[in-house]
Amino acid sequence: MKFSKLLFVFAICFILLSCNDDDDNTQNSNIITPNITLDLNGVLSRPAGADITDLINFGQPNGVSAGDYLVELNVGTRLRLEQPSGLAAGQSLLYSRIFFFEENPSDPGVFDVQVDTLDVYDVWLDRLRAAPGDPEAAVNPNDFGRSISEFFELIAIDAPDSDDIDYKYEIEIALRLPNGSISDYYYIDPKIRIKSLN
Repeated sequence: MKFSKLLFVFAICFILLSCNDDDDNTQNSNIITPNITLDLNGVLSRPAGADITDLINFGQPNGVSAGDYLVELNVGTRLRLEQPSGLAAGQSLLYSRIFFFEENPSDPGVFDVQVDTLDVYDVWLDRLRAAPGDPEAAVNPNDFGRSISEFFELIAIDAPDSDDIDYKYEIEIALRLPNGSISDYYYIDPKIRIKSLN
């Protein structure tokens, strides 16, 4: 009798622990965190303000450029951009600003119409960065002491009922170098698709 009660208690504990693991996995499945790689020397060989999209990889398949790689976000899904792998001690990629562009109706395939996604096509994206003073934030002395972040998140919090909306988004980034200095800004120009609710 005691053995059966002990077995019952063990089974209940096992079920509760299993349920907790499932909840954690479900929560993590709503975050897309690509494995980023960056050609740091290639970036530093370019002038400030250059487009460095061809020097970064977001984990896309071979033969697909970062500029053509389309990340799809469903409502409630987050895209989290973190640090590239392979950086030396003291180096980091710092995210500054982000701009969105939609396809030009008079020039299909060209995304050059700047938009604010908070008020176009019922698409709502929230943007998260490290807050000023946070350990993952840095101060850019080259930009009037602006706070820039070691990570960047986009969260799709609403979408149209029926149409998938494609955007290009331009990320302004800087680099923290091993000597502690921060480079001027560069730009990355990937693509994103906000999935409809249907």
